[in-house]
Parts: sequence; C-alpha cells; structure tokens
Amino acid sequence: MLIAFMILVLFGAIGLAVDGGIGYYYNTAAERAAASAALSGVIFMPGQFAPGDAVPTGSGYDATDRAIAAAKANGFDTADVTNGVTVTAARVPGYDNKLAVTVSRYVPVYFMQLFGVTRYLVSRTAIATYLPPLSLGQPGTQTGSTTSQLGSGGNNYFFTRTEGWSTDRQQGDAFTPNPAGGSLGVSADVHAISRTQGSDPVGASLPDRGGYNYLVNLPNGGYIEVYNAIFGPDNSPALVGGNGPNSESWAGTPPAGTTHNNCENHISNSTKSFDQCSSGSSYYLHEEDSMDFSSYGTNQKNLYSAMEYTVEKVNTPFIRASDTIVSQAIVYPIDASGYWMNPDLCTGQCKPSKNYNPINNLGSYITQDWNPQGNPTNMLTYHSWVDITNYTGVGDGGTFKRIVTPPSGPLPAGTYRLRVDTLGFDGTNPPTNGTSPGGQAHKGYAVRVEDTAGYGSGTCTGCSVGAWDDMALYTPISVPAGGHFDIPIFKVPPDYAGQTITLDVYDPGDISGGGNVDLYVLDNSGTVVSVASPSAIRIWDLGLSRTNVGPPVPCTGTGGLTNPPAPCVVNTGSPQTATVRATSAGTTNFNGHWLRFEVPIASSYAPGANPNNWWWSLRYQISTNVTATDTITVAIGLKGNPAHLLQS
Repeated sequence: MLIAFMILVLFGAIGLAVDGGIGYYYNTAAERAAASAALSGVIFMPGQFAPGDAVPTGSGYDATDRAIAAAKANGFDTADVTNGVTVTAARVPGYDNKLAVTVSRYVPVYFMQLFGVTRYLVSRTAIATYLPPLSLGQPGTQTGSTTSQLGSGGNNYFFTRTEGWSTDRQQGDAFTPNPAGGSLGVSADVHAISRTQGSDPVGASLPDRGGYNYLVNLPNGGYIEVYNAIFGPDNSPALVGGNGPNSESWAGTPPAGTTHNNCENHISNSTKSFDQCSSGSSYYLHEEDSMDFSSYGTNQKNLYSAMEYTVEKVNTPFIRASDTIVSQAIVYPIDASGYWMNPDLCTGQCKPSKNYNPINNLGSYITQDWNPQGNPTNMLTYHSWVDITNYTGVGDGGTFKRIVTPPSGPLPAGTYRLRVDTLGFDGTNPPTNGTSPGGQAHKGYAVRVEDTAGYGSGTCTGCSVGAWDDMALYTPISVPAGGHFDIPIFKVPPDYAGQTITLDVYDPGDISGGGNVDLYVLDNSGTVVSVASPSAIRIWDLGLSRTNVGPPVPCTGTGGLTNPPAPCVVNTGSPQTATVRATSAGTTNFNGHWLRFEVPIASSYAPGANPNNWWWSLRYQISTNVTATDTITVAIGLKGNPAHLLQS
C-alpha cells in the first residue's frame, strides 16, 4: 500500500510538472505574442485604432487588425474557438501614443484531469509606445521669420527656404535641386518623406523626391498660414537719392544698382508708405540670389519657380499611406521688381504702376491694393500671411490656382501635414534629365498656425508646427562685434531621455567678411552638449550624401580636418563636446558636405511639460564684422527604433 501510494504521488508530481511545463510554454508564447502584437499595432495610434478607422477602409491598416495579425503569426489565432483564443487591443487612458494588447487562451491539462481540472486560462498583457516625431524649427506656433522680424532678436534668426531644380546644391538646399546638378558631384539625397523612398504615395503631379514637410497639431482646430507663399524676387533698380521702398524720388530710366524689399505688404494709412520693415542690410528674403536681373524689364521664365502647397490629414505619424489630402494649391511666380511703383505711393513723377509682373502672362501687371487699415486686399501671397486652405486668390491675376478645395472655415481638430514643393515656372514637375532648366528659385517663406478667424491674432492654444524630418533655412545675421547667435533648431520631448539622436547639417559655414565659424549644439538649457570621458561625441563628415555613413576613419590635417573633406570622425580637440569648426579664415571646411552630430540625450533629461522648453539650438560662433549669409539644410533622426515596449 505504501508503494502504491508513493507511485500515485510520483505520478501526480510528474503530472504537475508536465502540465506546468505546458502552461509555462503557452504563458511564454502568450507574452511574446502580446509583445509582438503591441509593437505591430502601436504605430497606428491614435488615429487608426479600430478596423473602422483603417485607411483605406478594409485595408487592415489599424492598430486592432495589426495586433490580431501579429498574434496569429505567433500562434494565437482568434479563429481557434476550441481553445478560446482572444486578442484584445485597448487604448491606454491619457496617452495617444500607447497601445495595450492582451493575449489569452485556454491550456489543456492531462494528468491534472485526475483531480477534476480540464483546462485553465493563460493571459499576458503588453504595452507598447512610440517616441513622438522630432520637430525642426523654433518654439511657439511659427517656423521661420517674416522680413520685418529678421534681425529683431528673439528667435528671428532665420527664414525657411527651398531652392529650384537648376540651383547648385552646394548653395545649401540638399534636397530640392537636381541630384546631378551639384558642381562638387552627384548626390543621392532625397527627402525622407517622398515617393522615391516609398514613404509618400502622393500623386504624380508632385516631385518623386518629395518636398519640405511640416507637422501641424491643431487640438481645437484652426488655420495653417504661409508667409510669402509666392516666388517673387524683388531686387529692384536703385532709387535716385533713396534707399528702398520708402523713397519716392525715382523717375525716368532706372539707374544702375539694385535695392531689396525688406518690408511687409502693409502700408501706413496716413503716409501711404511701407511701415513694417526690417533694418535692411542683409535682412531681406534674398530670393534673387544667383539670378540675373541686369536687363531691367527682361524676364527669363526658366529662372522662376512655382510653389505648391498640399495639406494632408495625418491619421498616424508613421504611415504616410493613410494621409488624406484636404487642400492643395499652386502659386505661380511673379517679377516683383516693381514693388514700390504704385502712383498712390508717389509724390512726384513716378514710373507707371506695374507692381507685379506674372511670369505665366508677362505684361499683364497686377496692381497691389490695400484697405483703409493698410492691409493688402489682393496678393496676400507676397510678403504677407495667407490662409493656405481658404484663400481663393481673387485679384491675383491668375497666380493662385486651387487644386483641392476643402470646406471653408477652420480645419477640424487633428494633426496635419503641410508639404511645400518647388516646381517649374509653369507649375509642372521639374525636369529629371539634369540638363533642362528648371528654375533657380531661392524661395523664402515661413509657416504658422492660428486658431481664430481674422488671422494675425498670434494665438493657438495647444497648437504646434515644426518641420518634419528635414528643413532648409537661411541665416542673414550680421554680428559687427563678433560673438555668437543661437538658432533654435530641434525639439526633444521628455520621452527621448536616454536616447541618441542624429543631427545632420548640410553645407554649413558660408559667411561674408572672412573669419571663422564654429558650430555648437546646445541643449534646452543653452549649454553645449558634452559627455564625460572616456565617452566621446562623434561628429562625422558624411561627404556629399547622408547615406555615406561608414566606420570611423582617423582624420589628418590642421584641426583634425582633411582638405578636401573626406568621410571621417571630426576631432577638433574636444571630443567630449558637440562642436566643430565649419569655416577657417573664410574657407568653408565642409562645402557641399553633410556634418553629422551624434547627440546623446541624458537619461536624467526632464525638461518639464511645457513644449516651449524642449528646444535645442545650433550656435554660430563667428568672428568680428562677419555676416552669416548661410543656407543650410538640417535633418533629424533617432538611432534605434522609435517603438518599444513598456510592459510585457
């Protein structure tokens, strides 16, 4: 009897071990399935959570369907009713970038049936999240500056820029010009969001290489506005006895020399003069850079570029295939060199009014009009803010053409993408053969969001706007006494603590006046980013293309730089500090090249809840009497996967 009892106990123990092992197997499998399901589905949050939210309908591009598919691939098929398999996706309260997935099933038992147990339930829950996209730009609800803001201090150190197909890429725009058109060699660079990369399925009417994109968040709805939406170079013949649009003594044959419009499209009601201007000097939009206007009144169409503005609804930050176009418009270029020649602004003999000469219909001049308050009533696309989704362009001489018209009024609450494309002068895609002319635009503009009609209130509660992945900008900053200026350049949310991001800067260091330019990366407190030895901050010279990332190669030459630059780790003598000399005695060290800063984010990084305190900067340290006439392209990235598990 004792032996029989011991055999029974032994078999029971073996039974428990076998059934327990089976349970352990299914529990581990459920853990892995839940983790895979959460990671697979979270990228569709928050806009595409349920099957009814999938874009396009029935595609399975939603968090729930993707979670179920991932669980099935890991052995948990909801069609298995025998074992009661369930996969449940749920939102995490208070977070729109987190997804919880619970996977469960019944596990059969064998020996435990002797004790009346037939099966039991195993269930595991995993929570995944993703890091929000990094933004480029500046604090607040505006990216870039208007002409009157340039040089006024604060954050008004740059305006955003895009250049034409026939512009040499070494002039600073790394993406828009012809990839084979650089004087230094061929570049393989295209926008991160582009049909070429397979990340933007926008129609064939837009360039395959993509455009500059802006991520716009309107939690309560609002308006997306573009400053200076039209390409209108305005280097006008110089005024006799004057220096700019406020002078009124010009008459007769245009004299030699040029001047630039450094004023907004607004006039003083009492004096009929422009009253919102920058201080002049280099503080204007520089749209005519490298363009030839020496023959007054002669227009070369192929020098100009049309602009296209596309607004798309963003359902998930990672899946561009689900973006839906809500607004689209083309703005055709003008010759704005007659910007002040309106008789209403003159007190003596004046050139007949011809304010704007539309390139697509030369000679059919558009006369600028203002209301009694001095605000423009037409041509809001020139040196003014225009609501890009509601504007119709009446009175603009056919220069504004709407392709997709949304319902009038503010955009509904949500997340949007503004795509800015530079086209040929007639609104067609630039040529792709590398030989035909496709415009030499040096377009200056800015983007902002508003939440009230009337535009210009400067408020938008909870709103944000920032360039997405990459951005080109121009810095016309003069520092007579030398020193530095800091450009807010990228926003790092608290979620990025402990991560490493990459900041790529293309063609930095162009200056006038000779001297040196040192670049520094500053954190949100204004401190130069540094690490403790033996760690080091790596700064790479990637060469002509961002794809040229290779293993570290020791640098040689003065200051640790090669001449000409070659792919290598740049060692300027402070490997623990995010700094590099971009220009030495007036010679740029990285002309037409990309610099990559690998920027570590401290694990203790805690900038608080106010997004205006999350901005990191790029510092220009320059010599005395130097103007930083620099067009650069910046691109931001994360080392690693933005989606990761919080719980499994």
